[in-house]
Amino acid sequence: MFAHQKSVQGRTSESLLNPAAQVYDWGSTLVVSPHPTTDVLGCGGAIALLRQGGFRVRVMFIGDGEVADDELNKGRATHASICQRMENIGISDEAAVFLNLRESLIPVRGKPGYDEAVRLVLNEVEHFQPDTILLPFLNQDSQDVQATWQLVRQAAERSYYPIRMIEYRLWSWSTSGTRLTVDENQSKTWRLDIKEVIDQKVRALDGHRQSEYRFPWRNPEQEMLVHQANPWEDYREYYSNELL
Repeated sequence: MFAHQKSVQGRTSESLLNPAAQVYDWGSTLVVSPHPTTDVLGCGGAIALLRQGGFRVRVMFIGDGEVADDELNKGRATHASICQRMENIGISDEAAVFLNLRESLIPVRGKPGYDEAVRLVLNEVEHFQPDTILLPFLNQDSQDVQATWQLVRQAAERSYYPIRMIEYRLWSWSTSGTRLTVDENQSKTWRLDIKEVIDQKVRALDGHRQSEYRFPWRNPEQEMLVHQANPWEDYREYYSNELL
């Protein structure tokens, strides 16, 4: 399964491999996913570790899965199929919430619907009251990822209590074309050791539209998602929340 691990490690940024127990510092966690599958792809291991430790975890899906801007989300993923996949990493039906915003039309700041979308996210944040929010890295080539980043950051800023914000990486190869950037000196990055739950993550991915995925243990020529088979996940946290 981890045959390509060395080559991928050479292409990704150097970062400290932190022990699995680090997630215990996160406490109750709200995971924000732009569209179906990105939660498991980016932080499925962390979710499994949190649930294994008995922490409350809620997953909020922003996009509805109907229109995708990447090849991993072809067709509409039903709520039932998403919930069935998440069971593999310890998430029950009751711990998933769907905002059902149309993918590729998730509003960015200044566009129609943005304030309403922020309000929807803020309602979920204040209802769940997480200690930590996991959201995707800003600097990735996806309009929906960037829009989701803005919505969540804005909602957290309007929340009545402080929340820790940690970003999870989706694509190790996504380094250009982003419209929003941040100074890397403002943040710290690390890798989380997920060896003890990697099988759960793989089952969750493998069981969801198996025929549409081309993971490295099935197709060695497809390297786009090879790092997802590795027993770690990449995370980033900013030194300041003043990013908006």
